[in-house]
Amino acid sequence: MSAKKAAPGGRSLSPKSPVTELPGFGPKRAALLEKLGLTHVGDFLGYFPRDYEDRTTIYPLSRAPQEQKACFRLIIANDPVLSRLRQGMQLVKVRAFDHTGSIEIVFFNRPYTQKQLEKGREYIFYGKIENYPHRPQLINPLFEEIGEDGDDLVAIYDV
Repeated sequence: MSAKKAAPGGRSLSPKSPVTELPGFGPKRAALLEKLGLTHVGDFLGYFPRDYEDRTTIYPLSRAPQEQKACFRLIIANDPVLSRLRQGMQLVKVRAFDHTGSIEIVFFNRPYTQKQLEKGREYIFYGKIENYPHRPQLINPLFEEIGEDGDDLVAIYDV
């Protein structure tokens, strides 16, 4: 049995094929991958994650782990507010809550989050709670809407 597989356009791929033969991998992406030592299709077989994030446990705000990232199931309490602090710096703030408390969520230079988060909707947030002058905040957390098929165990690669 051959180790080659047909690529788009009828070409065959092998472990020695350059990454540019993969669909969606042009010269720019190939240059980035080369910095990671990934120049051929077969190089991906030995490229393992440096870590995994466990997103299987959802914590209530009142039992948030200290100094580590965690998942929280929260409801958006108000419409997100976009502020421009200075040239090139944008800030979106929104308040969210669960059955044990509430927290301010802050996004730096991610203005699109203002349109992604809706008052009254429930989301899963993943991040570390920070105490910014004695007020708990989630800063730039990852999030997804409830019901989306998210990942519970996420591979983290060096990039």
